Amino acid sequence: MKNVGVLLAGGSGTRMHTELPKQFLVLAGKTLLQHAIDIFSASSAIDEICVVLPQHFIQAISGADWFRNYAKPIRVIEGGTSRTHSSYNAFCAYRADNESINLLYHDAARALLSMRDLENVIRALELYDGVVLGTPVVDTIYELDESKTLQRIPEREHLWCAQTPQAFRGVQLAAAFTRWEKKGAMPYSDDVSLVKAMLPNIDIHLAESQDFNMKITTPTDLLVAEYYLSKKI
Repeated sequence: MKNVGVLLAGGSGTRMHTELPKQFLVLAGKTLLQHAIDIFSASSAIDEICVVLPQHFIQAISGADWFRNYAKPIRVIEGGTSRTHSSYNAFCAYRADNESINLLYHDAARALLSMRDLENVIRALELYDGVVLGTPVVDTIYELDESKTLQRIPEREHLWCAQTPQAFRGVQLAAAFTRWEKKGAMPYSDDVSLVKAMLPNIDIHLAESQDFNMKITTPTDLLVAEYYLSKKI
């Protein structure tokens, strides 16, 4: 099976409060997107990388020849109006080969992904239809109603925080996106949510993250990531 790392870098990053989308902000001398490409490019288990970008950035980045130093093939495609539509566009680029590929969707804002976590996801995909990287919830979670009145306190031991990569076999994605198209192509919060909604009986495994894999969303997150990399051995 061919493993394709899909780097989702199509967002606007409004919570970062910068003119540039966060995937193009610099962390320790490289953009967040370049950090993500580096880890996927370095893995011997990844065969190809697909970068999903906002349309107005594609020409500028291609013209600057951003990807010339990477040995692996890198395909650049246009993102959609939502996370789900960007994932769909990436799938469509490989749809004809769905029986011979796995797609690993990764948020480019998670620039600190470790090789260990990436390859644990890939190994787990040999046994399951889908795999998501995640961590156990450490805080107590409250479920509220629309007026922010407490309704329920779920048992924490059953709750996990979803991360990326979120990986799937191509045939399962083909079935999920076919149903999604017929149901009106509504956006979902992540790829697992869409696939599980379309294919309720699919076997999705959670691989526990062993390393620091924060999503860089705010200016404070960027400072934390800088500090982490400065202290990393």
